[in-house]
Amino acid sequence: MDEHVYRSSSSTRYQVELWSKAGTRIGDITHLVRNLYWSEERNEAESLQFSLDLDAFEDYMINEMGSDPVSNFREGQTEIKVRENGEYLFGTQLYYAPINLNNDGSATISVTATGYFNFFNARYPDPAVKYTNTEAVEIFFDLVRKAQAVPYGDYGIKIPTSGYYITGKKRDKSFEQYTSSTKLNMQRLTNLVDGNFDFKILADKTLMTYPQIGSPRTDFKLQFDRKNFRSSFDSAVLNRGANNLYNSIIGLGSGFGVDQLMTRQGDIPSQNEYGLRELPVHVDIVHAR
Repeated sequence: MDEHVYRSSSSTRYQVELWSKAGTRIGDITHLVRNLYWSEERNEAESLQFSLDLDAFEDYMINEMGSDPVSNFREGQTEIKVRENGEYLFGTQLYYAPINLNNDGSATISVTATGYFNFFNARYPDPAVKYTNTEAVEIFFDLVRKAQAVPYGDYGIKIPTSGYYITGKKRDKSFEQYTSSTKLNMQRLTNLVDGNFDFKILADKTLMTYPQIGSPRTDFKLQFDRKNFRSSFDSAVLNRGANNLYNSIIGLGSGFGVDQLMTRQGDIPSQNEYGLRELPVHVDIVHAR
C-alpha cells in the first residue's frame, strides 16, 4: 500500500520521544500522549498528530526530566520520533502546537508534526548546476547535498555511503530558477518514464533509496461485512466523485507560443460518456542515455 495510517487513544505498542534538532534525546512522553494519529505515504513526508495535557506535560518536563518545557518544545525546532515495539519508525519536526483552553479549567496542546522530507519544501535547486550523463539517484542525492551546503541550510540529512539503490539510468538534468521546490524535484526524479525508485528518510535522518518500498502481501486479506459485523478493520471511506475526472491530457514542454512542444492524449470512451475534460500538464524533458 502507498499509505499507512494509525490511530489510537493510547497504546504501549508505539512510543513517542522528544529530540533536539542537534540530535539529543530529550525524553519519552508516551504516557502523556493522547489521540495518537500518524500516516506514512510513499515518497512523501510523514504526518504525526496527538494531544497533550498542558499541566501534566509541564510537570513531567520540570519535575521528572529537569528540562524547560518551553525551550524543549518549540515549533520549527523540536523533533518528535515514533517507535514501534522499540524500533524507530520515523522522525518528524514539531510544526504546530496551539493550546486549547477548556471550560473545566484544563488546557490541551494539539500537536502536529511533519516528516524530515518537508525540510526541502521551502528550498529551491540552483539553476546554475547542470547534470550531464549522471545517475538519477546521484542527482537526487546531490539536490540534498547542495541544499545543505549553504549557510543555515544544513538539516542533518545524511547521504549513505552504501546499501542504497541505484537505477543505472544516466540523465541530463537542470532546474529553472525558483519554479519548483527541491522537494518536488526530488519526487519527480523518482517517477519518470523509466528508472523509477522509492526513498525514505529514516529516523536517524539517513536518506535511503529502494527499488520499491514495501512488498505485496498475500498472507492476509481485508474483509468488511457491514451486515454481520465480521470485519478485519473498524471503518473505511470509499471515495466517489468526478472532481478529478480528466479525459484529455495536454503535455506542455519547452518553448513559447507556436514554438512550444505539445502533445495530447485522450480517452475517447470517457469523453463520449462524460464530455471533454482537459488538463494541461507541464512536462520536464529528460534525456536518458
